[in-house]
Amino acid sequence: MLNTGKSKVVVWALVMGWLFGLPLRAADGRQVVGRIISSSGATLEGVPIPNENTILAGDLLRTPKGGAALVKVSPTTQTSIAGETSVRFGYAGGNPLAQLSLGTIVTTTQIKEALIVETPKYRIEPAEQGKATHVVAVLPDEGTVVAARHGGVSITEISSGQRYVLPEGKYAEIAASSVGVPPQEKRGWHIGSVSHGASIAVVTAAAAGATEAMVDPLKKASPTKPK
Repeated sequence: MLNTGKSKVVVWALVMGWLFGLPLRAADGRQVVGRIISSSGATLEGVPIPNENTILAGDLLRTPKGGAALVKVSPTTQTSIAGETSVRFGYAGGNPLAQLSLGTIVTTTQIKEALIVETPKYRIEPAEQGKATHVVAVLPDEGTVVAARHGGVSITEISSGQRYVLPEGKYAEIAASSVGVPPQEKRGWHIGSVSHGASIAVVTAAAAGATEAMVDPLKKASPTKPK
């Protein structure tokens, strides 16, 4: 057990690392990506995890049906992980990285250089400075859904480097067979408008194959042509 003096040093190092964006390292040399604040049925590398657990680079976090987890990456960035989700954490170019292979996560941040979300085909991150909240889902059919609740979202196709900025208040449903991004690629992309409060519901509806029937609290989600 750490003595009081040593505990203060460890806490101070954690706080300073977060404040100045310095990746911390565990005893095995792996970088600390964040900390699990709450967990319901989640596992880390196959081991059930309690609340308040550290996530290291390379760790795979999974949630069962009905499960959930909340991960704090920094004082200004956190991500909520829904049930039936599989995500591996790491770093990319100095930024925290969440590699989402299945399921849904919601990321909220106050800075542009925050958590990067990668699906098998796309890299998703805030497009501008300021508050940003976005929802990313990888569906069982390998399609992708991205919803921009606050701030624009940059969607970059990893294979080509082509980039599309999804405006605030919009969602993109992208077919697994899609190649390229708008405006060149249109057939595999469906862009719709949703209220901030309905974004997560749209992703959930898409996962169930019911995006077209999604109705937000004020109006039916209206599809628009990608710009």
